[in-house]
Amino acid sequence: MTRLTLILGLVLILGPNALRAQQQDYAGTGVDLCDCLPSASYLLLKKTVSVPGQPLEVDFMGNVEVLITFLSAYGHIGPHPMNLNWPNDLVVGSADLTNMLTGYNQYFEFEETLCSWEVVNVASHGWILQNIDLTLESEAYVHESTYDEFESDGDTYGQCLLNSFDLEMVHLPDSVVRLTFVRKYLGNDSVD
Repeated sequence: MTRLTLILGLVLILGPNALRAQQQDYAGTGVDLCDCLPSASYLLLKKTVSVPGQPLEVDFMGNVEVLITFLSAYGHIGPHPMNLNWPNDLVVGSADLTNMLTGYNQYFEFEETLCSWEVVNVASHGWILQNIDLTLESEAYVHESTYDEFESDGDTYGQCLLNSFDLEMVHLPDSVVRLTFVRKYLGNDSVD
């Protein structure tokens, strides 16, 4: 039995609403990024600006909530969300906490940034985006963390409600702005 036959069989058995409900959990083409990743649910940890011929500019963001989120995941091993030195090292440690404290109380508003992008394709590593204002020559990518990309079912790429991700905005011809996000701390003893 092919996968398509199995899906069609499930639709006939469960009805069209079951398939529609499943599709709502994923970002399809034509979806505004802010619809899938509401800014109220995420915190910005780091902003990196790269322009050829200029020094790399790195800003660490933070407020009380960001610091609590960071400390709640202290000791987490992995590239995201809390390892602010990634890819230079693979462990969350005192250097990351120092970076967080260095940026303490500098909070970057990013709702407009998220809402200016639309999903045009879903790839295995995240989403490919296009600026809603087509007069701007730019493109962007959402890179999921390995924590999100390899969930237990092994098939979560493109899923909304990421635990952490990078939004990489390529402003043609050559500048790149990369924002590192994490889900907000919800009061438990681990990153949600």
